[in-house]
Amino acid sequence: MGGENEPITVPCVKTYTQSRANWACSVHLYWNQSTLREQEAAKLAEQARQWQDAGIPVVLGGDFNGSPRTKTASYFYEPGIDDGGWGAFVEADETDKDHFVGTPCSDGRTRCRSGEPTFGTSKIDYLFLSARDFKGARADVLPQDTSVSDHRLVRGAAYWRTAGPPPTTPVRSSGVTRTAGSSGTRAAPTAASPAPARSAPAGAA
Repeated sequence: MGGENEPITVPCVKTYTQSRANWACSVHLYWNQSTLREQEAAKLAEQARQWQDAGIPVVLGGDFNGSPRTKTASYFYEPGIDDGGWGAFVEADETDKDHFVGTPCSDGRTRCRSGEPTFGTSKIDYLFLSARDFKGARADVLPQDTSVSDHRLVRGAAYWRTAGPPPTTPVRSSGVTRTAGSSGTRAAPTAASPAPARSAPAGAA
């Protein structure tokens, strides 16, 4: 955006998962000034919207440097989560009830702007998937590996929304996760990198 005291880039790559084109970006938003970070978030969300309007699924993963209820995150969470988001994405860890915060996540909902901490006691790393393209997203946070990053890696996966209901008993066959008795096919696992400078772009492997 200009004004940052360190280079801030979000490398994106157009890739293919199960023969479907998608855009995947490794995200690192500015850490030191919320106004600049929000401007970066707005610009990234707008670019992602253009890809989605062209019918291309989008995956955004990495260090957004803001907790789930900040304005930065609001650019990405889709309104259906009923938590004030105005974006177009589901977040892979938004269904993890073990890490729902008190209010408003205590009202019986199944999705919430929350998640397992990725940096100290805070969640600032995310795996966002375009809501109209993906369903059944799930994630977990791996133990910290200080030789890689001072953040914890977010690991997640999701199903194509057009692939039928999410399976309940995964079966690994020929490199594709399927479920007995279901036509659902899972998109390849994705990972949100907490250390963009050291890792490949987050997205479908």
